[in-house]
Amino acid sequence: APRISCETGLITSLSLLQTAPPEHPLLRQQRTQVALFQLRGDALVLDRSIDLVFDGASTELKQAVGAPCPDFIYPNYGDWAYVKTALDPRSVATAREHINGLSDPALRTMVWYDLYRMMQDARLAITEYLDILLVNLPAETNLSTAADQLWNLRGTFAYLHQIPGGMELLENYAAQVEPLLWDRVLGSNGDARQQWLMAYIDTANNLAAFARISGALP
Repeated sequence: APRISCETGLITSLSLLQTAPPEHPLLRQQRTQVALFQLRGDALVLDRSIDLVFDGASTELKQAVGAPCPDFIYPNYGDWAYVKTALDPRSVATAREHINGLSDPALRTMVWYDLYRMMQDARLAITEYLDILLVNLPAETNLSTAADQLWNLRGTFAYLHQIPGGMELLENYAAQVEPLLWDRVLGSNGDARQQWLMAYIDTANNLAAFARISGALP
């Protein structure tokens, strides 16, 4: 994960941190690209990418010092390194409102996957992950990327069945997700409509939702 400090809008330090689980404690040497993005309106625009080899627990990116403080950092740009990627807090905050500001659907898919893994590893609260989904998933235009996130939504809802207080959270989030998914059902055709409808069926949690489903099926 990146660790960054900024002053007066400029980077004063940027490091890439690496950890390993106790059962496999080896910290590997790998090559990666660290991408720095600036928010321009609703778009996340690539400002620069830094090619480096990271090694050990912390690798400093001295070449980033003095650059504009980024709104979003992606530490494995281009998917060069074989690593589990985590985002820094500022990047998570930016992603919460602006994942769709990344124009490359492959990069969006990678960021979504990283957020899901962070949630699984308890580095991101399940409620924060679901909030990010609520804000960004309805506007996702790439069918494959949307399919991946709908699958993760199902998995997250299933996980809520297993944790204390999860059923209350499930009821709350299902009530918010259902109308968003239904809007996509109504606004889609062909394979996209089928995809959103199946997700709606899987998350339906009340009689009104079941009635909509009955009306939509042939």
